[in-house]
Amino acid sequence: MHRQAIVTGASEGIGRALAVQLAARGYRVLAVARNAEALRQLQMELPGDGHGMLMADLATNDGVEALVARTKEAHVHLFVNNAGVGLVGGFCKPSIASHVHLIDLNITALTRLSHEFMQQAQPGDALVNVASILSFAPQPSQPVYAATKAFVGSLTESLWLEAQSLGVHVLSVAPGPTATKFGEHAGRASGWRRAGWSLSTPEDIAQATLHALDRKRGPHLVPGVLNKLFTLLTRLVSRKRLVKLMARVS
Repeated sequence: MHRQAIVTGASEGIGRALAVQLAARGYRVLAVARNAEALRQLQMELPGDGHGMLMADLATNDGVEALVARTKEAHVHLFVNNAGVGLVGGFCKPSIASHVHLIDLNITALTRLSHEFMQQAQPGDALVNVASILSFAPQPSQPVYAATKAFVGSLTESLWLEAQSLGVHVLSVAPGPTATKFGEHAGRASGWRRAGWSLSTPEDIAQATLHALDRKRGPHLVPGVLNKLFTLLTRLVSRKRLVKLMARVS
């Protein structure tokens, strides 16, 4: 019997890498994203058969409801809440509509879909919520994004404990800088680049995530040595000093 996995935000980046690696492990993957062409391309490249795709904007109620309906068609063994968006520009400059859209996707959709998954989860199933290393620190250049990821990390840690009695594994993944188009989508300047040595690849993040699931590690995973050192730093300095430091490095 094939195990079923749902991956949101699967058209590119970490979500795409997870979909490919899960399919290689024998999962039947339902890939969810807004970009229909990218989803069709992904579906052709996934190893194995029985995979599906759903074009949906999870920042909308209709998009979430469409995915909820698909979760009821067959038992879901693994659900990956990877869909998310960033927004660079501080708090006052972007429109409130932009902030609300970010919250709708990063928090509301993730919470609803996590709850829906947990209602049908059975022993041995797993939920993965993708947070960020910014869940450990405020970020003045993108304050609402960092706050949403702090929510994701905190919620997922609590779910990790609650789900243990059900035999369900829950994991929060907190990637650091990764070689994706995330910064471009978030509105960073076109000439802005990170040093290559500081970037993880989506494939590395996906591999580390599946490795952590295999070994039932949790409640959170911070892939990469530099990212682990960063999270350690956030515990060693005062919040006042941390937010000022984050403002300088952003």
